[in-house]
Amino acid sequence: MRMNIMGITVLMVTLFASQLVAQEPGKPDAEGKPETHASIWMKLKLDYSQKILQGLAEGDFDRIAQNAEAMQAFNKFESLLRRRPPGYVAQLEMFKDANAELIKQAQRENLDGATLAYTQLTLSCIHCHRRLRESHSK
Repeated sequence: MRMNIMGITVLMVTLFASQLVAQEPGKPDAEGKPETHASIWMKLKLDYSQKILQGLAEGDFDRIAQNAEAMQAFNKFESLLRRRPPGYVAQLEMFKDANAELIKQAQRENLDGATLAYTQLTLSCIHCHRRLRESHSK
């Protein structure tokens, strides 16, 4: 079952990524700002991370693992398609490590371990976005 979900996720991400590359940015978002490829990637990762948090709150290890695995597959495609500003690769490695640990702890049904891995995942996101903002402001 998990492999089917993973296969479907990879297929959907591939289709989405191909559409994203062909799509022109600039359509306004809810706040009237032009939507960028980066904000589309971010929305998808936020959706996965919110579902992981819901799984943590409910003790639903299948939800945690499924969404962490989907984010892992999605992140592989994103890393291939997005530019790499300074510090991005290091943050990407921290993200990958934390996400892999999250999957492992969810499979072990270790709520404390999964929660710690999710916290580390969140920190890697915050640090990466700080670097992205700093590189854009220069």
